[in-house]
Amino acid sequence: MSLVNTDVTVDLAEIENEDLDRWCFANGIAREKLPEISFSADVEIDASSLDDEEIVDRYEEMTRSQGEWFERVYRLLAENDCKAAMDEMQREFGLASPSHERAIADLLSPLGGARG
Repeated sequence: MSLVNTDVTVDLAEIENEDLDRWCFANGIAREKLPEISFSADVEIDASSLDDEEIVDRYEEMTRSQGEWFERVYRLLAENDCKAAMDEMQREFGLASPSHERAIADLLSPLGGARG
């Protein structure tokens, strides 16, 4: 099982529920005026339940929605250029400099902190 974080949006106006209908009526709210609720959720997924086509479709969807930066980061990681990959993600997400993370990774690396 893998834990995956995903964004979920619930359109309350499209939910068929008698309790919700009664609540809207009691509060004088039109169903079509109900807001969408968005949140992040952790979902457990068993990779064995996915077929190969589903995995390919998800990857293509993810890379399309994330833009070209994802492919650049993937290529940089494949080329073993972690520094450039981290810099790319830093720019994309507007994160603080990953210098602390690099220092920790260097200490944990088999080279014992030597940069190459």
